[in-house]
Amino acid sequence: MNTPIHAPSEEEKALQAQLLEATDGLLYPSETDAVFTFIYWQSLRDLTKEKLLLVTRNKVGTPIEETTLDRFFEGVTREEEWMDDGEHEHVKRFQNLKIVIQDLLSEVKVFRLGAMDIDVYVVGKTPSGVCAGVATKVVET
Repeated sequence: MNTPIHAPSEEEKALQAQLLEATDGLLYPSETDAVFTFIYWQSLRDLTKEKLLLVTRNKVGTPIEETTLDRFFEGVTREEEWMDDGEHEHVKRFQNLKIVIQDLLSEVKVFRLGAMDIDVYVVGKTPSGVCAGVATKVVET
């Protein structure tokens, strides 16, 4: 008989549903547009650069940058006059995602791991103190 290693909590299920709804079909633009994935690190209560390298199985010395939620969403949440209706809708979806993250998580941090092929982790604390959020990828050459 196989026993699941991790049975999702009610908090995890609810958080996942809300974040997946906010990111459904949304691609973060870069040289390769990438989807968002849900992350929930049940064993992590405090996220540092060192702990992130461990949990993501990256080598010590991997380039890692910490930034803010505002800076990460800056380019994709700004509306411009020249945008068409589809582009305005895309901006509104990113604005909504930012609000959802702020509403669901506290102490949100954004980490960028790598040099040109960059893994991005938008992570905060849930009400129970677990680290969770979304991840995506950007390519910058």
